[in-house]
Amino acid sequence: MRQGNNSGLSPVLFDSHYDVVPIEPGTEDDWQYAPFAGSVADGYLWGRGALDDKASVISTLEAVEPLLAEGYAPERTMVFSFGHDEEIGGRDGAANIAAYLKDQGFNFEYVVGEGGLVVNGHPMLPDSSLAMIALAEKNYVILTFKATGNGGHSSMPVNNNAIVNLSKALTTLHENPFKAELVKPVADMLKVMGEHIGGIQGFMMRNQWLSQAILLSVMSGDKTSQSMVRTTTAVTMINAGIKENVISQKAEAKVNFRLLPGTPVEQLINDVETMIDDSSIDISAEDWKTSPPIADMNAPGYRQVKSAINAVLPETVVVPGMLTATTDSPHYAPVSENIYRFHPFSVDMELTGSIHGTNERISIESINTALELSKSLIKASGSPES
Repeated sequence: MRQGNNSGLSPVLFDSHYDVVPIEPGTEDDWQYAPFAGSVADGYLWGRGALDDKASVISTLEAVEPLLAEGYAPERTMVFSFGHDEEIGGRDGAANIAAYLKDQGFNFEYVVGEGGLVVNGHPMLPDSSLAMIALAEKNYVILTFKATGNGGHSSMPVNNNAIVNLSKALTTLHENPFKAELVKPVADMLKVMGEHIGGIQGFMMRNQWLSQAILLSVMSGDKTSQSMVRTTTAVTMINAGIKENVISQKAEAKVNFRLLPGTPVEQLINDVETMIDDSSIDISAEDWKTSPPIADMNAPGYRQVKSAINAVLPETVVVPGMLTATTDSPHYAPVSENIYRFHPFSVDMELTGSIHGTNERISIESINTALELSKSLIKASGSPES
């Protein structure tokens, strides 16, 4: 923590995490450089966590050090948190940090956490770099489906087959996506982007009162944008059977849902039960985090983050948006009303797919930009809004 000179200003929190996801077994040889070696080659830093989220941790620390050496003294108190278990829910890291801060009486003007980033070559703005400040994130919920049926020898098939019953339910979920909706963070994103896009496309994005149905139809039919406009369903795990000639009496599956902001988990479960319409299948939910409310893009925090980005990247188009993944930010909801999710680095569009994937990497140029962006963010947030 760096104490501010003006005690009348509410503090700001910067959050990032240094844990990483594992490497999928069997893919080790697919990496051009060893996944945990941190190799610098071909203009990139290679390795798991290069983008998610070690670059944010390192750039923040590397920015603080020279600022302190220069004698930088913020007007606003600055707090920095670094979690160690974000990838598995943050219950021991960010959750405890947030609880401690709340006990100490902290109420932050805003939080800057991981999420949006600067993308070069975005298909909607191919000639400009695009920086997204995510005002919200989708809620992450796992539902477990358990089916039971008649067992026995495979030479005598049964009608009430647990695996078949579960398969029907999962197929129903997969083939019936949730209704597309244009929620506020995404609507705001389209409006701002529309100001920089000409022709009929820009007109439609700016005038959603006229074009909402068309926008939803186009976005919900595209793989890269459909998660922005609907609660998504992904069947991720299934477990059934003990031997190839035994009809299993039990079958279980886990389905990952990413809920649009404002969708209660209870509503999700009710909708799923109605869709499946099979009382023989038990549906249960694991513990879930409740996502924070949508941050205010008209509040000082958004303007300060935006100005910090443009101070380093003046030609970059800054837009509000929604993160379709989940982060540690829900843990900080009790200590701040506004959480802005932004990674302080830039990547080419094709590299965004390497997050959690094979050959995750960040360019050396991007690392240098991250340092300048981190300095700019800290200095902008440490000052009262001008």
